[in-house]
Amino acid sequence: MRNEFLQEMINRLELNQKFPKYQMERRVDILINLFLPDIIHWKFGKDYKVDFIIPELPIKKEGNNLSTNLDYFVICNSKNKGFLVELKTDANSCRPEQMHQYVKVKNDRFKAIIEGIQDIKKVTKKPYRKKYKDLLDILENEVNREIQLEIIYILPESGITKLQIKNPESNQNIHFITLESLKAMEYTDHLQEEWDLIRQSKLFQPEN
Repeated sequence: MRNEFLQEMINRLELNQKFPKYQMERRVDILINLFLPDIIHWKFGKDYKVDFIIPELPIKKEGNNLSTNLDYFVICNSKNKGFLVELKTDANSCRPEQMHQYVKVKNDRFKAIIEGIQDIKKVTKKPYRKKYKDLLDILENEVNREIQLEIIYILPESGITKLQIKNPESNQNIHFITLESLKAMEYTDHLQEEWDLIRQSKLFQPEN
């Protein structure tokens, strides 16, 4: 069986998902990361070419050099778009205050993200500083400084209510992609068989 390993991994994830301390978001993260370009195509159109996906993008907190880490930063240079992507598998982890923070990041624009990372890099211990340098090399040299930021939430449908959004279709700041809708996403590239196994599993079934 070509996908025996993947099927065994899915089976183990579905089993572990039942337990109270198991953090499914951290495990599903790599699967979302792998298929995120296709999710972007499905949501916005095939002409949205994804140039970079940066996981755990550090967003500097106000007043100190600590950071909140965004799940993914997706860069589509040809459309001059940078997507701030947040993944939620549990509706109870959808917090309005976190959403408002990302709206503020969007309004402060891309330049503020770079400046915040530069500040964090300055106070980071030398052995770990290279990773910030590698990150900044991409953000400063491969991305338009005037790129337009937009927000995507990948979440259970019930999580939209938790975020106190009454009419998601009319919201201009945030795009919502529900876990339920991902099960209907078609995939026609070389990983079609793998995607079919994933979407037919319980991994995108909301925890609450």
